Amino acid sequence: MSDDSDVGSRGAPSSVARSWFVLVRPTHWAKNLFVLAPLLFSGRAAESAAVVAAALAFVAFCMAASAVYCFNDVLDLSADRAHPVKRRRPVASGTVKPVHAMLAAALLSLVAAGFAAAVNARTLAWLGVYVGLNVLYSVWLKRIVLLDVFAIASFFVIRLLVGSAAVQVHPSARAQPKPSTKWRSTSAS
Repeated sequence: MSDDSDVGSRGAPSSVARSWFVLVRPTHWAKNLFVLAPLLFSGRAAESAAVVAAALAFVAFCMAASAVYCFNDVLDLSADRAHPVKRRRPVASGTVKPVHAMLAAALLSLVAAGFAAAVNARTLAWLGVYVGLNVLYSVWLKRIVLLDVFAIASFFVIRLLVGSAAVQVHPSARAQPKPSTKWRSTSAS
């Protein structure tokens, strides 16, 4: 699904800087605010080390998300060129060459990994899961009914897990389903 923030308003983006801005989609970074939720809900928002860790994880996630957008736009090049709106995206319109978009994806991934590694190994691992699942999504999962929806939903859960890893808290046990007594076996002994 696309919105007008993904494409130029009058055809191809008018400048190189605008093309790159559209390609990396910083307007979509708002989704990455989920990374900060564990900081806010853990009671650690007054701790400077936790704030710095969460901020670094947020930046890492933004870089990783932008890398995924670059990668996906190259994979979807043919389909995007045939689409009435997506054809104006930088790679599809030819204002950014596919090889440059892939190089940007690699560079952004490395930068993201650097920021995540600066936080801790768990943050880096969850960020790796996010990138890996996005590659699977771009290559295969988005073409399979229901798996595409599950993958998209999992991206939001992974954002929370990255934030939890960054501030070194565990997701709440209250959010995990617990067996109900009415579903337990009531057989007589």
